[in-house]
This record gives sequence, C-alpha cells and structure tokens, in this order.
Amino acid sequence: MDLEAWLGRMGPLVERFESEFEQVYGYEAEGNRVEPVRDGPVGALDDLPVDLVEFYTAVREVQLPDLNNGYFIHPVDFVLNSREHGTPMYAPEIVDGRIYVFGSDGGGGLFAIPSSGSPVYLLSSGPVNENVYQSMGAPPEEVSKDIEGFLYFLESTLKRVVDEYY
Repeated sequence: MDLEAWLGRMGPLVERFESEFEQVYGYEAEGNRVEPVRDGPVGALDDLPVDLVEFYTAVREVQLPDLNNGYFIHPVDFVLNSREHGTPMYAPEIVDGRIYVFGSDGGGGLFAIPSSGSPVYLLSSGPVNENVYQSMGAPPEEVSKDIEGFLYFLESTLKRVVDEYY
C-alpha cells in the first residue's frame, strides 16, 4: 500500500472539495480533511492487524463529513480503546475472533476488519452489549477486500464528486 501516494492524491482533492463546497451546495463545509501522521503514531500498534499498523504509521485521521453521508477513519487511540468507547470488538455473525472498528459513516454505520485484516465490513446500526455487535435486520456488508480497497473507494468517491460538481 503506497500511503504517501494516496495522501498526495487525496490532499488536493479534499482542498478542492472544501474550497468550492459552499458555492456548489449553498452552505459551509464541515471540516473535511485527511491528516497525515506528523510525529509518529500514538499508541502501541502491535495488537492491530498489519494493514491497520501500516495505515496508522502514515495517516492520523480522515474526516469527510460532507462526502455523501460522511466517512470517517478514526485516530488509532480510538481504535485501541474500543472497550472504553463501547465500540464492537466482536461480531459473531461475521467472524469468530476479534474485530477492529476503525471508522464510521455519517449514518451510524461502523467500518471494521477482523484480526486477519480482511475484508472490510460495514456494520449497520445495532446494539453492542459488552463490546459484542448484533445486527438488527441488516446483516454486516462486505465493502472491500482490504484496507487498500477501502482507501481506493474513498478516493474514487471523492474524485467522482469533485469531477462531477466542481
């Protein structure tokens, strides 16, 4: 995964999206940004799947609240403190072992990967009891085969919107 190249492509797309957002939509953007790591990642990354370790050594956080319904990749300290935040750590419907919630959408969905690092799932809104996720009708959806595919999805979605409306 070439995260430096991804950051290099996303930066100008986000800047253009932000700078012309109000003109296109009629209200101010809410702070869309892709933030690289400046002084090394915060937290002990050893417990995370390899793809997340690689991601968090280059990228601190992604906030795209105005892209479609919103897309967010949370800082690593949020991922590492799942128990305290009450986010799912297990989803027996999709995998026997641990999952890592690393992001969310603007509609209550959570993006998660199992310990193996693939695939990336979207967990729809549902109860979380003792860090165990339960779907409520809508089963978890596989959104990409891995983190790299998920990042490509974010980039291509943003590029499509910028190319179409800007």
